[in-house]
Amino acid sequence: GTIGGDLMAAGGGGMWSPPLTFGGQQVEQGVRVSEAAAIGGDAYIAGGEGAINGSIGGDLHVTVIELAFAGEVGRNAELMGQTLRIGEGAQVNGSLRYSAPEQQAIPQDVAQEIVYVAPESSGARAAERPASNAGWWLVRTLLVLLGFALLTWLTLRFAPRAATAPAAALERQPGRAALYGLLAALLLLFVPLVSALLVFLMVLFFGWLAGVVTALVLFGALALLWVLSPLVVGMWIGQRLAALRDQPRQAVPWLIAGVLLVALLARVPVLGWLVGLVSFILALGAILLAWRTGAEPAAAGAS
Repeated sequence: GTIGGDLMAAGGGGMWSPPLTFGGQQVEQGVRVSEAAAIGGDAYIAGGEGAINGSIGGDLHVTVIELAFAGEVGRNAELMGQTLRIGEGAQVNGSLRYSAPEQQAIPQDVAQEIVYVAPESSGARAAERPASNAGWWLVRTLLVLLGFALLTWLTLRFAPRAATAPAAALERQPGRAALYGLLAALLLLFVPLVSALLVFLMVLFFGWLAGVVTALVLFGALALLWVLSPLVVGMWIGQRLAALRDQPRQAVPWLIAGVLLVALLARVPVLGWLVGLVSFILALGAILLAWRTGAEPAAAGAS
């Protein structure tokens, strides 16, 4: 067909997009301008896959993943794609600017001027904006610290034993808490087979709903514990800091300071993942140890 003005089109396509079925016919995804198509103005095309074989009277701007170009452009063309193929019959009466992972061997008679623009890597873009990246990191870190300070105060105000009991267990037996946490993490996090087996047993004996709920609770609890582990470990460190300063071990400012210290170290590049891992293992072990030591007196009293 013919379009007298400009064309703006977007579509799917690409290697992971199967054909769609409409009225019993399969339609390939993507944007295609056939050989018989004529566009009088400019064309702006974006999507996963594009095939440009018709004529464009003005400028052509294409940003797709896979592009096959064999059409005619009246003025300039700008092509961007991960995969770019310039076929026979391609003609650009102005300049041709293209960006692809590698420079293409394009015949010089395809356009008056051919310019290759190497794609900019994310690392290069990050290197060009160090001040912006540092500022954004600082803002996010301040928000994280503010959130942990508020969470610590709320926990101590409304549910003090939720964090102080594991912190006390970690204070009494740090080595055993670390061992418990490491074994539990290996079983539930680093060996997914055990977690999958537990979910499978729930499905087998109690149905799909129980299995889905178990999976959500199990992995959700582990993810939540990973995020909130500085709360437990930080209170333990805060108790030690308070003791070094001859202050009450449950002094709220020192407990908050300990939590903020762990949260801040977890935000440090490179070091942060190690701090998070150690904090997660210690917090998991402290919770298990607090639960066990709390259950043993109850069992003894019942007997």
